[in-house]
Amino acid sequence: MQKKIKNDSSSSTPAKKNYFASLSDRYSKASHILYMSLLVCFVLTLMFNSRVLTYNNFSYLLRDLDAAAELASESYNSISYTNNDSRVTRFFRGGVITASTNDVAIYTATGRKTLHINQSFVSPEIASSKKYAIVYDLGGNNYSIYNSFTKVHSNETDYPISYIAAADNGWYAVVSKDAEHSSVVCLYDNDFKLRATYSFAKGYVFSVSINGNGTRIAIISVSAGERGNEFSLRLKLCELGSSNVLCDEEISRGLPLGISFNGEGFLQVLCTDSICLFNEDDGVLYSRQIFDSNKIGKSSVNEYGCVTAFNSNDGGTSNTIIVFDKKGKMLYNEPIIGSVLDVEIYDKYLFVNQGDAILRVDLSNKRASGTPIYDKGEDIIVYNAGNVLLCCSTKAKYIDIGGN
Repeated sequence: MQKKIKNDSSSSTPAKKNYFASLSDRYSKASHILYMSLLVCFVLTLMFNSRVLTYNNFSYLLRDLDAAAELASESYNSISYTNNDSRVTRFFRGGVITASTNDVAIYTATGRKTLHINQSFVSPEIASSKKYAIVYDLGGNNYSIYNSFTKVHSNETDYPISYIAAADNGWYAVVSKDAEHSSVVCLYDNDFKLRATYSFAKGYVFSVSINGNGTRIAIISVSAGERGNEFSLRLKLCELGSSNVLCDEEISRGLPLGISFNGEGFLQVLCTDSICLFNEDDGVLYSRQIFDSNKIGKSSVNEYGCVTAFNSNDGGTSNTIIVFDKKGKMLYNEPIIGSVLDVEIYDKYLFVNQGDAILRVDLSNKRASGTPIYDKGEDIIVYNAGNVLLCCSTKAKYIDIGGN
């Protein structure tokens, strides 16, 4: 007679129950610890940031997120504003910020006005970055800092402001002077606190740039050279957060045209007689290109490289445009027919405002195409490879270049 084999797992059931009960208890304790840690973190955050955790700030955050979503839609429209011959317009967070002698306004890419403030200026100027835009009166004593929809800070200097530079991480530098120094650079962090002061007894500071990481500041100062028709242009490169000066030396006998950190570990300095690249880490000269001409017209320096136009001797009917990439390599050196009102470089493209058309040159193959324009405007802001913002006296108009 065959016996039935009884499958009895009851002997293992207590062990399994004990295992799962122990595991559940561990997860329960871990969750309690995490909840307590979260509560402690929340309390500490309230204690140390009570000054900035306000109802208005939370309201600003929600509105800013809404504005950011609109900026990302890439729905381009013309942006209209009141006519003013002294109006200055800059690219800001996907849209534009503009200032005239009597107002400040911020617009999204769709043309929606997110801020308008009546304020008087004699000579308005704007320094913009990915985080803030700073509006100041050139030669005045006041400046104001804005995000997409409100003024977040303002300050008054003891002496006139000659220049302001803004970094993408929110740090900024204000160039002024004092009783003992011809130029003083005051460096502030993204909480608007003074972090360092750089004084110059001789020479005048023309340009300042702060890298995106907030670890380096480059200051260009100019003084009279040994001969009457020369200048002495000096670069001071400093490590932020310490007294370490990486470079403090004469780099040119010309005048500065632009300065920019390019995100590739280099600092670009464009002068009237040369373009120099310095290693961002130690301030050592990496490359120098000497210009043969002193007839420099429009120029631009940014994260993609630099471009400069040399005026011809025929009354301005032709120009030679030279483009260098972010590592100092010459990408373009060609004559073009017609006037040059403004030049910009974006990625692998060169853009030229010729008054009646926007010329775009593909720097990889030197192919050029022109897009007619029918509005009078000089400055251009390159939004992307296919869209350019033409800044006119009454509006900023998006020009569809096409052919991406």
